[in-house]
This record gives sequence, structure tokens and C-alpha cells, in this order.
Amino acid sequence: ISGQFKLQKAELSWSKKLPLGALDYYGINEVDLIQVIPPEHFTTIDVPNCALSIDNCHNRVWKWFNFGYPNHLPKNCSAVTNLDALKGAAVTEVMRWEVDQWELFSGAGPDVKKEDVRVVPLSTLVLYDPTLDPVMKLKEGKGLWRNEDMMWNNWN
Repeated sequence: ISGQFKLQKAELSWSKKLPLGALDYYGINEVDLIQVIPPEHFTTIDVPNCALSIDNCHNRVWKWFNFGYPNHLPKNCSAVTNLDALKGAAVTEVMRWEVDQWELFSGAGPDVKKEDVRVVPLSTLVLYDPTLDPVMKLKEGKGLWRNEDMMWNNWN
């Protein structure tokens, strides 16, 4: 990995959710957390800014931590996606292959390089981009694509 990692102090709201039992184990109410921040070219939409509150709108991928999992969003679904989508580019192609298996790509799926493919929780993409809400209604074997105006269209 090239580049320098940085450290930043996390805002207190994160210390109530992330220490995974440390608060109970040590019998304390809070703990100072330090976030390791990757170099900018490795940062993706699922890397929170822990200097901000956990429920800050800039940390929307993590909002389920405080507000629960949205009812319409299946918990155990995974999405095959690409780095462009994980860096914030608009998803333009979606396919639901099975009950819990999806593909969401920025750009044409067949053109995605193998080294740019990632598997992430579906929630990462849907919570980041509210315009992906229609993909939650897809039946298995169905897909959507977006045109230049970012309007969803059914695959025929």
C-alpha cells in the first residue's frame, strides 16, 4: 500500500458504539478512540469520518448504527460492485441474481476490470445513495439501468 495513513481522534459518539465490550469490561462510560485514516486514493464511501458525530449526514452509510437497520433493506445481502461505485460514482447498472445476491456497477458491468471488483454489504451502497431505493423492489433475475438523465429503466 502506498501513501501515508493518518490518525485522528474520534468524536465521543463513536466510543459508545465501537469498543465492542471494552466499556463493560473495564466498567467505564467512555473511551477515547483514534481512527486510522487511509490515504485519500484508498478512501471509499464506507470509511466514516469519525471526527464527526456518528449520526452526522456525512456518515450516512453508518446511520444504521444509531437508528437501526431500515426495514426495507435486507440485512444479509451482498453486492458485487466496482471501485468507482465505492468511491462515490453513481451506480448505473443493477441486477438482482438471487434473494441475497446483487450486482451494482458504476458504468457497464462487462467493462469492469477484475481487480476493481469488490463484494460489500448491499446496505453500503443503498444507504450512501438514496436514488438506489428502486433497486430494493427488484425481483430475482431482474435488473435496472440508468440513462444520461439518471432515470431508471428496466432491462428488457
